[in-house]
Amino acid sequence: MSRSSLVLALLLLSCGKTDAPKKRRKRQSVSVRSPKEYQHKVKAFFKRMKHGELGKAVVVFHKSLQGKLPLPKLQKLWGDVQKSAGDYKGVTSIVKKRWAHYVVYTVRCAFTKRPWEFVLTFNHKGEMIDLVNRPVPKGHP
Repeated sequence: MSRSSLVLALLLLSCGKTDAPKKRRKRQSVSVRSPKEYQHKVKAFFKRMKHGELGKAVVVFHKSLQGKLPLPKLQKLWGDVQKSAGDYKGVTSIVKKRWAHYVVYTVRCAFTKRPWEFVLTFNHKGEMIDLVNRPVPKGHP
């Protein structure tokens, strides 16, 4: 093999992939309690809301949510929802999704005037860290 052929072969080899294959990171396991337990907390939360036991409903709140949504604000929120949607009838569906080490529940509730959705997010300790509510758009089942 001539010297120029050898140089050409080495150049061609060096133009290929130069990076070593990347190692995949191992996923860190996070201990998440049984989703059944969280669903129980979701149902208990709405049961307490239905019976006007808002003081007991906030026991699942993380301290950050207690600061954002203290009892007077929660009472106002629930009153505003009932003003718009009517009297609370019950939970019609619960959809669970995992996102990182959070468990997010979308809870659809029946009211006398119109359905309403609540999105409840729990941390890995089973504490509610966020609560969002919204009316279900008309035409959605």
